[in-house]
Amino acid sequence: QTKTVNDEIASKAPGLAIRFADHSRAPGSHHWEDGELGRQRQWNSDGASILAARHNLNESHATSPSESRKTSSARRPILLLCVVSAFAAYSPVYALTIVPVFDSSITNDPRHATIEATINAAIAVYNADFSDSVSVSILFVKDLINTTIGRNQIPFEALPSYSDYRAALLSHETSADDAAALAHLPTGPNNPVNDNPAIHLSPALARALGFGADPDPNQPDGTVWLNTSALNLSVTDTDPNLYSLFYIVSHEIDEVLGWYSSLNGLTNGAPAPAGPLTPPDLFRYDENGLRSFTTALDATSYFSFDGMTRLVRFNQEDGGDFNDWYSRGSHTPRVQDAFLSPGTTPELGVELRMLDAIGYSRSPGSVWVAYGGSDPGVGTYALPYNTLARGTNGVPVGGTILIKPGSTPETITISKPLILMAVGGSATIGR
Repeated sequence: QTKTVNDEIASKAPGLAIRFADHSRAPGSHHWEDGELGRQRQWNSDGASILAARHNLNESHATSPSESRKTSSARRPILLLCVVSAFAAYSPVYALTIVPVFDSSITNDPRHATIEATINAAIAVYNADFSDSVSVSILFVKDLINTTIGRNQIPFEALPSYSDYRAALLSHETSADDAAALAHLPTGPNNPVNDNPAIHLSPALARALGFGADPDPNQPDGTVWLNTSALNLSVTDTDPNLYSLFYIVSHEIDEVLGWYSSLNGLTNGAPAPAGPLTPPDLFRYDENGLRSFTTALDATSYFSFDGMTRLVRFNQEDGGDFNDWYSRGSHTPRVQDAFLSPGTTPELGVELRMLDAIGYSRSPGSVWVAYGGSDPGVGTYALPYNTLARGTNGVPVGGTILIKPGSTPETITISKPLILMAVGGSATIGR
């Protein structure tokens, strides 16, 4: 395939070659045997909790109610007639690299290839959207208990001081969201929420920010359990009574990366903890723009950088995580909803902004494209440009166009250096 495409391109633009790669299987993926269970929070289908404490490990949950790389030259405009992705391993040099580890309970499943492909497609979004040069190992296990949709645990927490954490955020500031968040995180020895001097960080986030936090040898940065019997295993599976595997995997990855609350595990009305916070707790505000750190069921808390611009409402029910989104009644389904909606396929959106704010760095100069949408889009993952031409116009010189799987008959002229990268599957361009 590579030779055929390059022969055609050579006739249009001598000296140009396109390099192909694929992330339909994430780099470095391999298999582990069954891992040790830690402290587990299990959730049945209506959100009631069953707590089974086995070890003092952190855990959270979800509850119910290919990458192709191609480079182009700036020496002359190129009319791109046809590009079809080939399949070879590729990993960006300066990028977050989530390495999936598949437990034997998944590799022995009759549909293991579909399960692994969907997990890898979800992972590819994070690998493409964040530029942190850190590797994160996640063990994926089939949940044989079948009382949950998805759940996770991390093996331990790093505990830097609040002042060191804020300094690390400042040194990793790369986006407007980072600047807005830092502007409302005061300097000083203690955090502005409960005045504690320390912060809990997941191992992955701690390493991304430069703190030493390596798990023991042969231990992953996090473990995710998946109830595959309750899931649509691929994007072509559309049972309205089942949940999206892609959606659930994204929810659990967010939490392994460090998105959880110090309020989790408490009942409504319990006193808020006086100990170290987790990063998302720093961005909880009430309807009056004041810090909100309470388990009260009647409280209204929002994710906000400044207390004024409300990005999305937090869940306040103790049947779900306090770091997840409010999802009762009429609402727009989101990846991080506390009570998930069957038959829906929400896209990562505001979740990526939270991960950015708590310490991960968005890939600079990248835009997203998904062929054929009715909305022209703005180039984000949730609102991608709907044509490659818009993506080409919107990406800065030397930037990256991240293309969701699909095909388009359009032909375009590329007259600036850029990278085309298909994420989660093949992307076909031209006729």
